[in-house]
Amino acid sequence: MARPLKWARDLHAIRELALRSERETWTRRDIENLFKVERVTAQSLMRAIGDISTVAGSHLVSRASLLEFLDQVIQADDPAEVLRARLAAEPIAPRQKRGLGIPVPHDLRSIRFANLPMAIHVEPGRLAIEGANADEILAHLASLIRAIENDLDSFRATWDPPPKPLQKVPSEMDRLFRELEEMERARNAGTRH
Repeated sequence: MARPLKWARDLHAIRELALRSERETWTRRDIENLFKVERVTAQSLMRAIGDISTVAGSHLVSRASLLEFLDQVIQADDPAEVLRARLAAEPIAPRQKRGLGIPVPHDLRSIRFANLPMAIHVEPGRLAIEGANADEILAHLASLIRAIENDLDSFRATWDPPPKPLQKVPSEMDRLFRELEEMERARNAGTRH
């Protein structure tokens, strides 16, 4: 006889937590916390949930897949049987998230900020990239990123120019001193005549 699933008695609460969560992807540790289970059980649950993707070496399940799994288990007469059936199904290799795949041409690998293509415009508080199509925009963006990596100080100096020197605003005291000086000059000028 199979051991009962401890988390099966809390299925509705688990589903409600998953539904209200803002989390779109769930790691093994998230599944451990949600179902209140240990690592091995969480790994089995992730395989049963399916639609596992791998990002930076971490396995993730989507919120939609998690909710679909929970709905199926809640509606079943025997949640353990649903779990066994899903685990027995043909395992699917985790999907690898594909990068953008934008190669940086070899001659641009050491690009400096001052040598960016004319289609890239950077000024204080503004960045514009022009291109004929998405691939050209992405290639320019890759060049910009490489230039920033190679020459961060120049990018910062362009984006955040040095602050303008503060202009001294005459204070009330300065105005009073000027008036006194003028009065003194006028008095001295009057006594000389």
